[in-house]
Amino acid sequence: MKGIIRTKEVCKKCAGKFENIEGRALMCRKCLVFPEKFYIDLYWRRAKRKIFCDSRGGLLKTYDMANSTLMRIREEIGHYTFDLGSYRARNARALQFEIYVKGFFNRLLDDYRAGKYSPTTVKSYRSNIFVHLIPYFKLQDIRDIKDKDLEGFYSALPESLSPAARKHVLMVLSVILKTAFRRKDIHSVPHFPTIIIPEPQTRWINEATQELILKKIPDIHKPIFIFMMKQGVRPGEARALHWEDINMQQKTVEIHCTFAGDVRLTRTKTKRNRLLPLDDDVYDLFKLGSRSSSGNSGFIFITRRGTPYAHGTALNRIWNKAVRDAGVKHIKLYEGTRHSFFTQAANSGVDAFQLQRFAGHSSSKTTERYIHINVEALQMVLDKKRANPS
Repeated sequence: MKGIIRTKEVCKKCAGKFENIEGRALMCRKCLVFPEKFYIDLYWRRAKRKIFCDSRGGLLKTYDMANSTLMRIREEIGHYTFDLGSYRARNARALQFEIYVKGFFNRLLDDYRAGKYSPTTVKSYRSNIFVHLIPYFKLQDIRDIKDKDLEGFYSALPESLSPAARKHVLMVLSVILKTAFRRKDIHSVPHFPTIIIPEPQTRWINEATQELILKKIPDIHKPIFIFMMKQGVRPGEARALHWEDINMQQKTVEIHCTFAGDVRLTRTKTKRNRLLPLDDDVYDLFKLGSRSSSGNSGFIFITRRGTPYAHGTALNRIWNKAVRDAGVKHIKLYEGTRHSFFTQAANSGVDAFQLQRFAGHSSSKTTERYIHINVEALQMVLDKKRANPS
């Protein structure tokens, strides 16, 4: 049998040793005195180990506490889940949810300052942590969070939150608990409830509609909108583009940076660099440009002041006005450029794998949203049916 309960103490009255009484207690038979501290003598992996704490980091102050800990250890060894590091002394207060999560967020801020996260990510984590997570779990020990607690938390989220927003809150909590598990602060990660999000409708427009909108955009701003329409890049990636990213000899553009708010990050949203061929119209556009047009900044797309488009709201404002002036039903900038580019490509017969590589998507599921039913192509079915009636 693995493990035996012992104590380092001796009887305070007679200085005698404590005896094991039928596997139920340690006691001095002469003085009827019990020890106040225990430990488990464990033989594991060909070596003796001494365990002084339970899985919560508390000292073994009673025989029953030591015995239940020993039973747990034996069970974990039998299931190959035993981790000696889990049975070490801990500051219980540091594992209270509010305190622990604030420490998690401070580490996130350190990573943000090191350039690992975008301002948008930090803002999202801050909102979910301080608006939803801490007010619910408060000072509950993170080791006590079980499946039922997650279900109760999900049910308590405001009804005004969309399914996608609810899922994102749980995602943040999942990251926190998985981090705690990796740091060996908890033994396991509870099972999170499954949230089904309705597939979002991906709106798009054809090239003719794009041209109508483009005509209403002032000439000084047209280049960046042409680039987004013809290359299918994200607005932040277009704003971050430098002349060094263009190879006119090979007719390629390297997408490896993006803007998050007004901060230029040296990575893309998915942290994947992309080397894309240049569209002919974009190539001609760049051929007319020069480094001198961007001053000392190196940015390709600049404003009247010679500075880059520092924030995406400027592009949205220009786009929305052009959509109104063109008399087109409202469509967002992202939908009218990137979404439309890949939907048009899918309708032209480009396969999903090539679309995924061009888009820089981490998952093929993201790419699949662009593969709609091409109504114009299906019209051939009706035409052939009419031409050859049975």
